[in-house]
Amino acid sequence: MFYLVAGVPRSGKSIFSKVLAQKLGITRIDFDDITMLFQEFIPEYGLFMTMNQSDRERKALPVVASLIQRYVETTQDLIIEGDNISLKDYIFYEKLTQGNLKILVFGYENLIPEEKIKINSEAVKQKNLNCWFENLEYSEKIRIAREFIDRSKELLKQVNQLNLPKKIQYFNTHQNNFEEEIKKALSFCL
Repeated sequence: MFYLVAGVPRSGKSIFSKVLAQKLGITRIDFDDITMLFQEFIPEYGLFMTMNQSDRERKALPVVASLIQRYVETTQDLIIEGDNISLKDYIFYEKLTQGNLKILVFGYENLIPEEKIKINSEAVKQKNLNCWFENLEYSEKIRIAREFIDRSKELLKQVNQLNLPKKIQYFNTHQNNFEEEIKKALSFCL
């Protein structure tokens, strides 16, 4: 089975995919790590963290496809997590995985930017984490949070349009509480 964990930054994709990988005993690939490797060692490919969303999705698609193909050939299960996975490519992924695919989308479409900033800051303090988002000016945090919230709304719309509840589900990681949404996502996979 192939699990694509998509969604916006700071929505719990990494936390969830680590938990799922541990429960299933399968490989997890964080696509941010792949992007950083391309950025540092193969810049001529043109895949960068700073690219706009649609360009990153377009440049990432052949790389994600190659990873999936390798695991299809070895009949191993795989989790790929990242904000570069486009739901517009669902049919392509479905064919590539021979139907052995589940896509989980994480977001927070019902927040206001100030609320997201507060939630993020509290989580970082509680867990004593280093977070790129916390190092930004407040006005930049507002702009980025608004962008992520708008992207969450768009992703939810795409999931609803695809209407494939056994294959693709959206998880609002700030609707109820984070732990409940993670449990729902695990239940969807297991």
